[in-house]
Amino acid sequence: MRLSVTGPRLAPSLLVTSCLASLALAALPAGEAHAERGEITEQTPYTLQPREVRVGLTDVSLGLFGHPLLRRTEIGTRPIAWIPSLLGVPSYDVRAKVELWRDADLSLAVGVEHMRVDLSAFLKDEENGSKATFSITPIEGWAGIRLGERLRLNGGGIFTVVSFDGETMRGPLDKLGGAVGTSNLQVRGNLDFKVSPAIHLIAGGQWIVAQKQYVEAMGEEGGGTGTSKVEYDLMGLGDKAWSASGELHVTWAHTNLRLGLEYGYYSVPLVNFVVPVKGYMPVLDLYWRI
Repeated sequence: MRLSVTGPRLAPSLLVTSCLASLALAALPAGEAHAERGEITEQTPYTLQPREVRVGLTDVSLGLFGHPLLRRTEIGTRPIAWIPSLLGVPSYDVRAKVELWRDADLSLAVGVEHMRVDLSAFLKDEENGSKATFSITPIEGWAGIRLGERLRLNGGGIFTVVSFDGETMRGPLDKLGGAVGTSNLQVRGNLDFKVSPAIHLIAGGQWIVAQKQYVEAMGEEGGGTGTSKVEYDLMGLGDKAWSASGELHVTWAHTNLRLGLEYGYYSVPLVNFVVPVKGYMPVLDLYWRI
């Protein structure tokens, strides 16, 4: 998973960790990591190899094994999503990615993720059936074409739904509920050139096809239900938002470091919400494939 952050918001601890890791990795021999461990899996249709584990700054993943289809499947989670659970607020995050088709030239994959945080504990009226939840659900599809030994062309689409839902049993109706949220459809692509088994140069970009916000209300009384929903484009972006990036992916043994620079409209990581402001964004990803 790629982490894009604006300069002043980059946590000092993250910078220190990255620098120390880079210095430590410089002492390790540059291995044939990509040749041994398969393709790069982020922003591509490719998955981890069976029993392979990925541990990174933002996610932990495992390549499944057994049935041929399971051998092209990876499951994972974001450790940060479980922090509320440690504080007594139920939360979880799960994701899966399956490479449905693979031949000498083409790979196709689909993936889905769901993160949920139950905020009901913060409601004073929880004992009367009041509920509140926050959720993020990205659904993605990817295609990758192998153009010879060194060149890979990857493209895909990501549809993300972010919502905050609540309901209560109090009031004049049997049940009153509502939701606010946003949805976003992005098209992404990248060209991956393998300079050597340990060094890849990647040029990528994304285009926001659509981004909508919505407000929904629901009431239930005497067995009957009524709903109302309004959609709008708060940011006024339509299909105008875009970004482009250049990145360097370097491997030392099990360790992968990805550095780059992106320019375009700012996009909030995970929720994929794009704001109408353009600028430069550093790209940083550090993970281990074991």
